[in-house]
Amino acid sequence: MDGSVEWTEMGVASGLDHLAMLSPIENFYQGLLPGFSSITTRLRHYSFHAWWVTHNLKYTRITSSDELDAHVRRIEALYALACAQHPSESGIAGSRFANRKLKNGGSEKIDFSAETDLSTPREKRYIGPKRGDFPGTYFGQMRECGLLTRAREHKMPIPTEIGKLLAEAYEEAFPIPIDRFFEIARAGVVDRGELADMLPLAPSELDHDSQEAELLREILIGGDESMDPGQKRQRTLLTILDVSRKTERGAVGQETLRWYWAENEPDGDFSEVHTAWQHYQAADMLRVAYEALMNHAISGIEESGDGVAIPVLASSLLDDVPDVPLEDWLRALSASKKSLQQIQEEARRGEAPLEVIMTAVASLWRKWGSRVSELAESLNAKPGFQTCATELSWIDAHRTMSAREAIGLLLNDRIIRRHLEVAARKLRLQGGYTYLVELEDARLRARSRIKVEPSGPRLHTARIFLEDVGLLEDGRITDRGLKYLEPQ
Repeated sequence: MDGSVEWTEMGVASGLDHLAMLSPIENFYQGLLPGFSSITTRLRHYSFHAWWVTHNLKYTRITSSDELDAHVRRIEALYALACAQHPSESGIAGSRFANRKLKNGGSEKIDFSAETDLSTPREKRYIGPKRGDFPGTYFGQMRECGLLTRAREHKMPIPTEIGKLLAEAYEEAFPIPIDRFFEIARAGVVDRGELADMLPLAPSELDHDSQEAELLREILIGGDESMDPGQKRQRTLLTILDVSRKTERGAVGQETLRWYWAENEPDGDFSEVHTAWQHYQAADMLRVAYEALMNHAISGIEESGDGVAIPVLASSLLDDVPDVPLEDWLRALSASKKSLQQIQEEARRGEAPLEVIMTAVASLWRKWGSRVSELAESLNAKPGFQTCATELSWIDAHRTMSAREAIGLLLNDRIIRRHLEVAARKLRLQGGYTYLVELEDARLRARSRIKVEPSGPRLHTARIFLEDVGLLEDGRITDRGLKYLEPQ
């Protein structure tokens, strides 16, 4: 396992994608922020991993997987201990282990050999994965950023030329002799006094005026524009800075950004990437609405102790749907003066009425119904997935039908039967039982509900990375960040 993301045909095995609508959305936003993930939480970790990988290439020359795993576990645990000394450090893998060790003041020496031994059971390790944090969390993202690759002959991680430059810059600021760091790591025991000297390794201790910080900024948003993934990342990050510069909502965060882009029309230098994030938000908002509709259907099943037939269920949920053309009903719902964010939050609430949930769908139909081709081109979903584009196209095809009849079909075909189809494929292909409702003797019985949540498109990680290198501070653009928005 090298940390690369792979998607199954019908969503993740854990069953979170109950209507096969999430994976196309995730694939799309991954392309807008390549090299990031929700668990690569601090940018300076890229420096640390580039550094030890480069050191291994030059000096240690480990080519055995088992030996590399043992090496990684020890240096990661020592790094975690060093970083955890910072009073407000966050995003450190192994932080619970490190904090526990630091608080145990019974000895001047901290022994972490047991927690990092390859034979140690999971519950006693410094971190859950046996191979440590690097292979599954950082290697894939750093490869996307152009910092690491694999050697052809032994498949060990090795640095690219940019990775070597970053490693050299990191080493220049290293607070103790390099050999001593690895000696301590191999022993699995560190003196508290020596550990205190390692505090400058913490991500929050990065000097924003250093060569290391400058290289990290270049990797984020000052890279080679001929490389498409780097350019996409660069444009999104510059757009975040631009929103921070002109928004009146205060500090930018993931929620601020996604709704700013959704509610405002693209303009200026960053209109293209703004539009792309609008497409993401439209797709995710419709997915949230459909999952809320699934819960609404499940609540109807729960009211029947002996189960209910699918056609009977669909019709029983339509009491508040008027017998008017679907497009007329949607047009009336979409006249709401509430923000898209408020509309979505109301749709997500437990036991939300059908009309409230459909207001979210209607709002998307009003804004994107005539621009479905844009959404289809961006999402580019494989056959077998539902997207905002497929569903708005379905609505358009049924817009003259009675709203009661059309919504009955939607609940029956696009929600309930669709879920049973997706769950059956997961059971057959992945061996995972993910049914929210079960069909027995031609009657539906409820099993569980969806926890309806917006997806997390890595914008939180982007904000942290920009703060790590001094372009944002508490979500607000800095003077250094403003310089990146000046005409070149």
